[in-house]
Amino acid sequence: MNILGIVCSPKKGRHTDTLVDAVAAGALGDGDTYEKIYINDLKFVPCQDCGYCRRVNGCCYRDDMQMVYDRLMEADGIIVGAPTYYGSLNAQAKMFIDRCNRFIDYVDNGDETWTFASRIPDRKYLVFAGTNGSFGPDCVDGQIQVIRHLCNDLNAEYVGDVFGHQTDYRPVADHDELLDEARRMGNRLAAAIGSR
Repeated sequence: MNILGIVCSPKKGRHTDTLVDAVAAGALGDGDTYEKIYINDLKFVPCQDCGYCRRVNGCCYRDDMQMVYDRLMEADGIIVGAPTYYGSLNAQAKMFIDRCNRFIDYVDNGDETWTFASRIPDRKYLVFAGTNGSFGPDCVDGQIQVIRHLCNDLNAEYVGDVFGHQTDYRPVADHDELLDEARRMGNRLAAAIGSR
């Protein structure tokens, strides 16, 4: 089993990073692999809505996202971690997600509607690990909606989510109940992959 962690926080080793690792720890068994990508370390442009990926199964920009695309294709399970900025996903998360548009096959239904199917043939399984410094659970609905759209594009089943709330006051690393919850979510991720 190949688990991919996508950390969208600019802060390594902090709340989001720790939460992603905890989910991974719950998912991994003997012989499994875990790779983590820090989106903030990459050099890539935001989606330019150029239309290239509507015509071709790929993106015209040859930047660091090409490596991320390869890893997404290879992964069985994906853990996306992102902090909350202004009540929503941070810019790094949004840039990454917007560039995953290249995986969408736009299907014209012939009645002025479209179906957005994934070009990824193999089913994936995804967990979202979110954090927020000052907010509580009232800020997560919009983020989950965006992550569910990402799941569609990646041909991924949404296994679930785990949130570290008010991390300004209660760091994830010191929150044993949250870390246990994250590991249990990792167990669910592994079980979902195993049931394919």
